[in-house]
Amino acid sequence: MIDVFREHIFHIIIIGCGGTGGNLATRLCQFLVGVPKDRYLVTLVDEDSVSLSNLSRQPYLYEDLNKCKSESLASLLSQSLELNIRAVPRYINSWEDIDQYVKTSHELYHDERWCGKFPVPVICGCVDNMHARKCMHEYFEKTDTVIYIDSGNEFSYGEVVFGAKKKGKVLSPDKTFYFPDMFDEADLTPRSEESCEDLNSSNDRSLSQHLCTNLTASCVMLTGLCNLFSSGRFPTGIVHFDTFNFFMRQDEYVPPREELKSVNVLGGEDK
Repeated sequence: MIDVFREHIFHIIIIGCGGTGGNLATRLCQFLVGVPKDRYLVTLVDEDSVSLSNLSRQPYLYEDLNKCKSESLASLLSQSLELNIRAVPRYINSWEDIDQYVKTSHELYHDERWCGKFPVPVICGCVDNMHARKCMHEYFEKTDTVIYIDSGNEFSYGEVVFGAKKKGKVLSPDKTFYFPDMFDEADLTPRSEESCEDLNSSNDRSLSQHLCTNLTASCVMLTGLCNLFSSGRFPTGIVHFDTFNFFMRQDEYVPPREELKSVNVLGGEDK
């Protein structure tokens, strides 16, 4: 755990509202009902629409079929829990897209209440598209203070990586630290440029995921976010899990002491 985000406000951007992201958004918003509204912003990003195959493991109903996932979910959560959840019905095409969503948050949320404070961006990657994941990695690299939680899973197993930077110092690296070759042979075609045939194929591949596995991934991410709001502490490293074998292990990343000093965690002067 790192303890560098006490008394901060957070802009949580969930990218991907499918099996993991949709369940994460639903449970996170339930938790946020008990959190003062001046401590957070929530944005859901996804252009994908709800299909029949999604209903078995994603938080959508028959009445949501063919509707945009991010808009449908944001509307449901805003109305049922009386929260202000923003939807961005777009795919991520570049790291600048994420930067734009962060920079426009003040205007969109009437953020005069933040008294000049800028929320710490918390990027929650819940995608099965490597191009979008590369965009999130680039945003993490280019941003001085940011939290980046990335989830990836197959049918029963997967991992969640907790990345964090403050004042330009990497306190916990992102997924490329653990999988340095992850982009080398990956298909980096943006979702917005995929053909209808490709998109349908992606939906078919999503059937290889399981509700229990998505819930496990979303629960791990949620636990990290709850810690952040409750204590200002944030987990580090990577969590491996295998849902059907009841296995979970965290390999914690411990940042060098000089990195902690440089962000004034140990009582030293900021550099």
